[in-house]
Amino acid sequence: MSEPSDRVELTIGERTFNTTRTTLQESRRLSNLLRLAEGPYYVDADPSLFEHVLRYLRTGLYPISHDAQTGHDEVFYHHLLSQARFYQIDKLETWLRGKEYHNAVRQRSCHISLTLHGPDQIEHLHEFVPGRNGNVSIVRGEHSQKECHVCPNKQWRHDGRKTDCLNSGCLTVKQARFSHSRMMEVVKVECIVTRVEVDQKRLMRSQQNEVLPPPYHETS
Repeated sequence: MSEPSDRVELTIGERTFNTTRTTLQESRRLSNLLRLAEGPYYVDADPSLFEHVLRYLRTGLYPISHDAQTGHDEVFYHHLLSQARFYQIDKLETWLRGKEYHNAVRQRSCHISLTLHGPDQIEHLHEFVPGRNGNVSIVRGEHSQKECHVCPNKQWRHDGRKTDCLNSGCLTVKQARFSHSRMMEVVKVECIVTRVEVDQKRLMRSQQNEVLPPPYHETS
């Protein structure tokens, strides 16, 4: 637990942050401010950007702004780089200037083929994507009407998939010899699945000789 003297109230722009000297020590500008002056401490800067700077100082995790649809937010990183320079935080500046976020968070795409049986499976296409995550884009679909296996227990996920019924106990091996089928819509789709992969190690600041900051809270 921190000594009382380690606590600092810092005003950035129009917002006040409660933190500690230990947390701020990686910032040369803020460390010098705390050493050369007595509070209250004020910096005329953007508090919304300082929020991300302070989160980095507290956690040791580099900031990421990424969307599966649009990719990395380069404008955000540009603004944050200017803040890293302003607060004189060398590791953060180097990481942002080198665009290391491209190595920490990547998008990978793969091609898959699915066969869906009946309206419920078609409606819940994402459930049949391996891993059930990622953004799915359908590039081609083929519709037809076929006589397919139907689950006797009305488990629509098993329709067209007799093996799933056997594995789940909806059918015995003996029952599987008899017909449990009806005509239904069948859709064969070709999809591109795009997944976001995060390399946690590349998000972490070097831990060598690092002093973890104490608990904190923020007021506004």
